[in-house]
Amino acid sequence: MTDKMVIPGPGDDSPGSSEEQQEEQRELFNWDLLFDFHAMIGELRQTDGIVEVEATMHDPVPNFTIETIEHGLGILVPSRIKSFYQITDGLEFSWSYEHDGQLLPGGGAHIFDFATVFDNWLDSLWHSLPEHSDEEQDFLWSLRGVDRDLGPESSKMVVMCVEEDYPTYDLFVHDLDSHTSELLELTFREYFDCLLTSRGTYGWRGLLTEDTDGDGAEAFFEVMDRFFPHAKLDRWRG
Repeated sequence: MTDKMVIPGPGDDSPGSSEEQQEEQRELFNWDLLFDFHAMIGELRQTDGIVEVEATMHDPVPNFTIETIEHGLGILVPSRIKSFYQITDGLEFSWSYEHDGQLLPGGGAHIFDFATVFDNWLDSLWHSLPEHSDEEQDFLWSLRGVDRDLGPESSKMVVMCVEEDYPTYDLFVHDLDSHTSELLELTFREYFDCLLTSRGTYGWRGLLTEDTDGDGAEAFFEVMDRFFPHAKLDRWRG
């Protein structure tokens, strides 16, 4: 697999392009996403010891559907997120590996489709609790699920803050048990790049948070060192 960033289009690095415009361009997804994802899945299927590789990448979302949902919610989804769904309406993959005669879950992800992400997540993502302040209630109401796996980390979900008065579309890791959220200091594009680089190996989100210790982190690096010793994780290790 090739760990690469989005390739700027013609003229993106011209003298007339501002630094801000170039940064926005780097956050967009292009059709390399398809090749990178399928290359990762191909690598998984060809790696000795890895089994039961399943993967699905859905067709793009029609612009009409995106515009209809935006209009209904009164929001304007930024291009850095919209560009992903203009290539694929979500994807999912999973893989397992053999260890001491046992079959163990290795990794995976499930990035939800556009309509699901921007649907109403009340009581499916979070529950209103008496101890929540009005501010906490408002924040939780703004969260929308983006990515979740069904492996060892199934109690956690990556969510997006969709708030008309605070339109940053920040990503958080949300704990479904404790109802707490930890901000991820990265863009959606960077999140997806890390997903590919780590092959979705369970525990990979610890690279993006302060959760870098414990059995989960140790198991993550053991699996990475065994199957993907050449993966370039330095960028994500702070």
